[in-house]
Amino acid sequence: MALVDDGVVGSEGDSEASVAFLRREWIEDELEARLDQFAEVHDIRVVCGTWNANGKNMPTLDLDLTPWLACGGGPADVYAVGAQEMVDLTAANVLTEGKSAKRADAWVAMLEAALARLPGGVRYERLASRHLVGVFLAVFARSEPARPGGFSAAKCSQVDDGSAGVGVMGMLGNKGGCAVRFRAFDTTVCVVSARAAKGCRRTSRARGNVEGRNADVAAICAKVEFRNVDDVRPAGRPRRQRQRRPPAARRILDHDVVFWLGDLNYRVREGIATAECFARAEARDDAFLLANDQLNLERAAGRVFAGFDEGPIGFPVTYKYEAGTSRLEQRPEKKLRAPAWCDRVLWKSRRAVALEDYDSDMSLEPSDHKPVRASLRARVLEVLPAKKRAVERAVIAALDGLDASRPPEVSCELLDDVPGDGDRYASSRKRPLPGLVDLGDVRYGQKVVRTIALKNVGEAPAHWRFVGRAFDGAGASLDAAPRPRLRKDWLALSRTRGTLLPGDVALVDVVVRVRTRAARRLNAAVDALAEVLVLHVERAPGDRYVKFAGTWVPSAWGRDLADLCGRGADRDDATVAAPVPRELYRLVDALSAKRDAANLFFEAGPEADVDAVRRALDASAPLPDVGAHALASALTSFLSALARPVVPAALLPEKELADAQGLRAWGADFLAALPDAHYNTFVYVVAFFKELLASADRNLLTPARLSVVVCGAMLPSDDHGDLDKETLYSKHYFNAVVQYFLTAPMG
Repeated sequence: MALVDDGVVGSEGDSEASVAFLRREWIEDELEARLDQFAEVHDIRVVCGTWNANGKNMPTLDLDLTPWLACGGGPADVYAVGAQEMVDLTAANVLTEGKSAKRADAWVAMLEAALARLPGGVRYERLASRHLVGVFLAVFARSEPARPGGFSAAKCSQVDDGSAGVGVMGMLGNKGGCAVRFRAFDTTVCVVSARAAKGCRRTSRARGNVEGRNADVAAICAKVEFRNVDDVRPAGRPRRQRQRRPPAARRILDHDVVFWLGDLNYRVREGIATAECFARAEARDDAFLLANDQLNLERAAGRVFAGFDEGPIGFPVTYKYEAGTSRLEQRPEKKLRAPAWCDRVLWKSRRAVALEDYDSDMSLEPSDHKPVRASLRARVLEVLPAKKRAVERAVIAALDGLDASRPPEVSCELLDDVPGDGDRYASSRKRPLPGLVDLGDVRYGQKVVRTIALKNVGEAPAHWRFVGRAFDGAGASLDAAPRPRLRKDWLALSRTRGTLLPGDVALVDVVVRVRTRAARRLNAAVDALAEVLVLHVERAPGDRYVKFAGTWVPSAWGRDLADLCGRGADRDDATVAAPVPRELYRLVDALSAKRDAANLFFEAGPEADVDAVRRALDASAPLPDVGAHALASALTSFLSALARPVVPAALLPEKELADAQGLRAWGADFLAALPDAHYNTFVYVVAFFKELLASADRNLLTPARLSVVVCGAMLPSDDHGDLDKETLYSKHYFNAVVQYFLTAPMG
């Protein structure tokens, strides 16, 4: 087997091919550490631009973008331009991509025309573009190098793009990010355009939900994947030979250089009066506002964008302006938003990145945001083959100088109380690794980590790997064997293989986390929290078998609706008209008291609060005193985690239902066809949502917005199996049905 990724194990049996593979991988790691010894450095100039368009159709406005994109210092090598709210974030646009696709094409054409007008006469090629509802990103590279052997589009390879929605239900594209990645010479580069969570739409809470913004950044990093990555690796690593299967996806932070731009929505911290924010902004008291800027405060606390840099801000706040002007929005009939630098450009690099210019363009006025740009010089590396061969020979000579005639010896220890910083092995308590590692009580969503320390206590190199329990026969190798995976998807390994020189230590984190699919099996008792890992050291006698076992704490998350309803609701409470899961009843009851909270279901509650609610429900304990958004997040999480969706795919409409009569007739047939538990749950939730609409002037909910929540929580998702194109269309058609139910009596 050519490549083993996290959570993937190799095959049993000694083989020269396996030793050769692991030896080669160790050599590659050593070459990476010595990259400066055999690579030439190139400086490339990258201009990043970001603009929240506020739903305006910018390509039709005949805008002159050259003041925004042009920076001092001559033409750039790369232009990366992102837009947010490229289209209005209506329910229809969130659930279907038709309008977004057309608008994205128009943005590409507009940017191509603007680049053609830039001084210098440089031609540019589009490497890639991507859109996600209102989020857009396009990356262009110069067609010809500025000097012989210099950077151009021809020096870019492995171009790919991806996106991730993190909006309603944590997945829809009203919020999220688009990314483009490529290799510049031998350095991997990733550009991200993103839009993070807003606060409440009410003046007093417009600056809230900092945790939601932080969570959106983390979710985008975790969810965006790139598949066109045959040789995505640090620049020193050569291409692996005889690779028979595609490698695992790479993510944003796996790259050498990352540029992150967008409407990140961080504001001036709560506690500073809105009137004072206006006064400070108009007086250009930037020092005061930046000292209270949420992004600056969150980065300083290490809660978001760890390792990223941002240039000093010397330009006016970028939000919020009267559309068509450069006046801060203070009209009495409008809801006041405290001015802030919502629109930012940050970067993270393993090499030096120098900022040349960081500014906004006040001349572009159609939106309530001002566009921002940053001009940066990034150092990228080009591997010089002759020098690399010389360094590689020295690395191999050092490895071959070790005594490989003796069998390798590896000790195994379990680390206790592993600290977060410093030398984990040296400062932690250690004990011999037992045959059974107790995971303790494991709950839904809880992360349990056990750390194994592998130490080479012999005199020979030790090539180790975790292998599958199914023996593949003598001579099985990493290159020839199939790829058995760890059977349990609730268990992952931080490392699955490696090479240890005498005295070296490798720490392997065994991470247990039960999510929806695993919870469904555990709740149904068709799986158990037990797994055996087999540690195989090449050319060492015997394998080490380590069993991990824990006690699953049953959860309502991942259960079947009929099972939940069969336990009976809180029937001694006369307000329960139909048998629904008692967890659902308790959530709705608690949420009813907080129905006036603005933007319910459209702002994520703090993860710790949602987890506390879930634990209380699973333990039949009193609910904790948490905010409305945590309760709403718990409610949608509960519904979407059910073993089977509330609305089965087979009952979704096959065509669009446009008129009221058709909606009424189809809706009646739909309700009649729902199984009892599903009917009760669907009607109960929709009836509650209709009650929420009675407070629409305060919670700012509409039938269109709530229909998106219903479709996200109660319809089939990828988690229930692959969704074909017909099902996706049917989900869109069902949106109109839900809006009908929310506005008309259900008979």
